[in-house]
Amino acid sequence: IYSSKQLMLADNGTSNYQIVISKEYAKGEGLAASDLQMFVKKSLGVTLKVVTDDEVGSIDNKQYLISIGKTRILEEYSKNDEILAPKYEELKENGQLIAIRGNLIFITGANNSGTYSAMVSFIEKELNFKQYALDEYHVDEMDKQVVYDFGTFKYTPNVQFNLISGGVVMRSTPQERFRQRLIADNRSGGMDVEG
Repeated sequence: IYSSKQLMLADNGTSNYQIVISKEYAKGEGLAASDLQMFVKKSLGVTLKVVTDDEVGSIDNKQYLISIGKTRILEEYSKNDEILAPKYEELKENGQLIAIRGNLIFITGANNSGTYSAMVSFIEKELNFKQYALDEYHVDEMDKQVVYDFGTFKYTPNVQFNLISGGVVMRSTPQERFRQRLIADNRSGGMDVEG
């Protein structure tokens, strides 16, 4: 259920939003931030600045921030809003949490692959992102995009990570495997396809 509140992600090549990652960001969080920046640029013609959480200063929900992964902002907000705390037991390997609080947009998972998957879900909805192959994708080209305040979205897939036919990883770099969502944390005894 959507509220009537609308957040202007971008309008005619401008945006108030910045992407925020942890000062000590993990590989998947950094890739999620750079890919979000790239796809927003391709879709809306605006480059969202990527900053670390120590560059942001004090936080309030009136700021226009997209928090990717386990940032200081997420940590501060989850103290009073437990639903924002990404729990591995609940989300598992690729589970996603996307939430809006005021003008803040939180995109995270319990681990790197969940955070990347959450970013992909966000752009699938907001930019009509579709990926056909690693280097073959689509985003709508738009002058502006409004994000409706949907509160909190949590999703835990039944299958916790993806495998290519026969278990063979067809691409070799970690960045390419993240984009194919082939990274697993191996905490639940699953196969660690990264190595």
